Amino acid sequence: MGERIVVGMDGSAGARAALARAVREAARREGRVEVVAAYAATPGAAVPDRAQAGTSPVDLRSAVLAGARRVVDEVVGGMDPPARLVPLDVDAVAGEAAHALVVRSRGAVMLVVGHDGRGRMEDLPVGSVAQRCLRDATCPVVVVPAGADPRSDPG
Repeated sequence: MGERIVVGMDGSAGARAALARAVREAARREGRVEVVAAYAATPGAAVPDRAQAGTSPVDLRSAVLAGARRVVDEVVGGMDPPARLVPLDVDAVAGEAAHALVVRSRGAVMLVVGHDGRGRMEDLPVGSVAQRCLRDATCPVVVVPAGADPRSDPG
C-alpha cells in the first residue's frame, strides 16, 4: 500500500500548502496521503470551508468531512500527474488538532502541517499545533508556511 504520510487540514493557506507538499512527497515515494481534519466536537465549530454545520454530532462530522474533501479536491485537482494519482484518504476527527495528528501519525513516515507563515520556525508559539506536533510526534514532522507556493517542489 506504500508509505503513509499524514497531513493536517483546517482549510487555511498553510494547510493547503502542507497538503500539496505531502502529495508531492507521496508521489515521489509511491506512497499515500492521509488527510486529517480535526474539529471541536461542538455545533457551530469552524470547519475547513468555514461553513456552519448542523447541530448533531453526525451533521457536524459530515460538514467537516465535506469541507475537507472540497479543499483536497481543489488543491490536488490543480496539481500535475503523478501527484493527482496519489491515493488519498480523508477523515474528520473530533478532538484537539495536535493530539489527533500525533495519534494518527503513529507508524507514518511523515507528518506534514501548515503554519501561518509569520515569524521564524524557531518562534512558533508555544502550544501551537505545529509546535506540539514537532514536540510529540514519533515520525519526522515537516512544517510548511502559508506563503509556500503549492506548485513548487522543495526538492
